[in-house]
Amino acid sequence: MKTVRLVFCLLLALMAFNGYSQSFQEKLEAIREEVRSVIGKDWFLTQTASGFKVTFCRSCQKHYEDSCNYQDKTFGFHFPLSRDSFFNPEQIDSVCYYPTVSLPPQPFYASDSARHADKLKAYQVNGILSFEIRIEAKWDEKKYRELMAQNELLKTEILKEPLYKTSKDIFSDYRFYLPEDYLKQRTEKYPFYFERLPYSSKLYDYSIFLIPDKPNFFCSPLYVDKSDPRFYDAISNFLEEERQRTLKIIALSLGILDFKIVN
Repeated sequence: MKTVRLVFCLLLALMAFNGYSQSFQEKLEAIREEVRSVIGKDWFLTQTASGFKVTFCRSCQKHYEDSCNYQDKTFGFHFPLSRDSFFNPEQIDSVCYYPTVSLPPQPFYASDSARHADKLKAYQVNGILSFEIRIEAKWDEKKYRELMAQNELLKTEILKEPLYKTSKDIFSDYRFYLPEDYLKQRTEKYPFYFERLPYSSKLYDYSIFLIPDKPNFFCSPLYVDKSDPRFYDAISNFLEEERQRTLKIIALSLGILDFKIVN
């Protein structure tokens, strides 16, 4: 009899979990659609197990528009096309994250070819522009406070010595940026390092993690347009303003009202 009851309880628990999982996935898909509807035309949303990624791909958008225009000219209309089908994870647009501090003075160039060679060297491809959003069951206050205290302990340890050229802006409220790994040398006596904290939403009863794209704090992205050999001269290829605008739009659509690029 006890065995039957145990099996019955397990079945009820499994049914409840499946119901929760289905409900969560349905809500997650609704959230994805909301974000997809507000991001700019050069951005593509892809699904992950616990959220989504938003990735910049101007060439993907151009291929989509060219295909629509070709069908319009050829047939007078275009067949329904899935815009997302033009996003190829293997061919995402490349960017150069160039440093925004300690920049050397602009040299005098004896020739245009010398300037071109120097710019290509300065703006080499080193990444893609993509944000990840993870959504989890809502954290309780105890867990949040404990991790905040742990992060603050590490911050205090690091600041026992001057940071010199490093700005204290690297210490946000630990929800967007986290201090980089090179500072671990100052916290070696602790068996832990900084952990990301979630945002709270005014729209959804979840904890939301917004993971930035930048490889380090003091850099900005430049779109390396392979169709333009002098991509570095096009103002539209410098993407920091577009990057920040998109981040703020995503945050607002998720109900995060206190988001700042530096929290």
